[in-house]
Parts: sequence; structure tokens; C-alpha cells
Amino acid sequence: MLTITIYKIMVYLCVRRFKQSLSIFMQRNRKMGSPEKIDICKLCPHSQSCKANNDVFKKLEKTMITPEKGNFLFKQGETFDSFYIMCQGSAKAECKTTGNSPQVLEFYHPCDVIGLCGFGNGSYQETAQIMTYSRIYKVSKKDFDTALAHSPALAPLMFELLGTSMVRRQRALSEMSKLEAEERFLNFLKAEQSGVPKDSNGIELSMSRTDLANYLGVAVETLSRLIKNLSQKGVIEVNNRHISLCVNTNKSCNAA
Repeated sequence: MLTITIYKIMVYLCVRRFKQSLSIFMQRNRKMGSPEKIDICKLCPHSQSCKANNDVFKKLEKTMITPEKGNFLFKQGETFDSFYIMCQGSAKAECKTTGNSPQVLEFYHPCDVIGLCGFGNGSYQETAQIMTYSRIYKVSKKDFDTALAHSPALAPLMFELLGTSMVRRQRALSEMSKLEAEERFLNFLKAEQSGVPKDSNGIELSMSRTDLANYLGVAVETLSRLIKNLSQKGVIEVNNRHISLCVNTNKSCNAA
């Protein structure tokens, strides 16, 4: 009985102390005002190359979200209400036509803007799915429209982003119809390599081989043979998902 009484007294004191601490904390916050916002872009290793790290985009109201692998940012056909800026992680865009399996259109990495397809007719024309844990800025269409009314400089910036995305996809479609599978794969690796720091040792593929094969327009078995053959030739070095591409693909990695 004495033990129970002592326990109740201890609980009462703990609760009382917590309430006192909370009261002091709230009073200090009221005196200090709201804390200063941290500029996350300054801490980002991709800030120098990110198109979102500029005086125009910084004026937009943004919300940081942290979706997990497999989560969807949006699905094809849904009403367009936001676009996204990738700060960390990776995602893929795929489109499905009637009676066909989904076609992977693009892979997104830090600095990429996702969801621009929604500006066309008010709905997303593709599905965006997270491939690895990510940190992403979300910008609502409502906030963007408000900012656009006060900052006309946003318009040419968005046209530039849309144009870059279109050119990238047109190039991929052109390569699919004109180049052999090996050339398409090597060009893909070069493009991925260009997006990582120069002092990094190769690239880490965040997508599955199924998705990569889909994007390149080849069977999974064909892609596996390509990777094996290029590795045996010394053109690439493979360690699970990590791939190192030689500076000169006409010379083996061992000879480089």
C-alpha cells in the first residue's frame, strides 16, 4: 500500500513538473516570437545546380514532405493541384495507355521538378512514384498562381523547365528508335553520371532492372546480358547497384 502511495506521489510530481516546463517554454516562445525559417537550399549539396535555388522560386510557399519508397506523389488522371521539387531521393514517372502496361517515361533525381505535366489540361498525364526515401518540396497550384500574379518572372522560368523536360523526353524517344540497345544504355549511364559530383566514384542506380529495361525499351534479360557483356569488356565496373563508367568507353576501366 505504501509503495502504491509513493508511486502516485512520484507520478503527480512528474506531471506537475512537465506542466511547469511547458508553461515556461510557451512563455519564452511568446517573448521570442516565431523562430526564423531555415533556408534548406543553403544546406543542400545540389544547391549550385538546382534551378529551384533562385530568388524567384524561393518566394514560393513550399512544404517539405518525406515520402517513403513506393508512395505516390500523384497518379495519372488525378486533378492537378501541386508540383514538386526533388531535394533528396529519386522517383519515376510512368504513363499507361488503354490496354497496355505502364511505360516508364523518366527518372527523377535531386534538382528535378515533378508534375509539370499537370499544367496542360488541369490533370496529371502520368503517375509519379517514389523509388527511395525522399525529401521533396511541395508547391500547391493555388500558391503558385498567387505568386505568379505578383512575380511575372516565374512564367519564363516555368517555360524553361517545361522545355527542358520536353527535350529530355524527345531525345530518349529518338534514341529508342535509332540507337542499338547498348548505345542507349551507355547514353543513359552518361546522363546519370553527369548528375553526380565529379569526384564521385560511379553512380548508384535507384531504379529496378525491370523499370530500367522498360525505360530503355528492352527486355530485362537483354539488359542483364548488356551489363554482363560491358562488364566483361571492361567498359563498366559493376558492384550490385553501383556502376562505374569509364571516361572513354572505347577503353577498358582497367586500362583507364
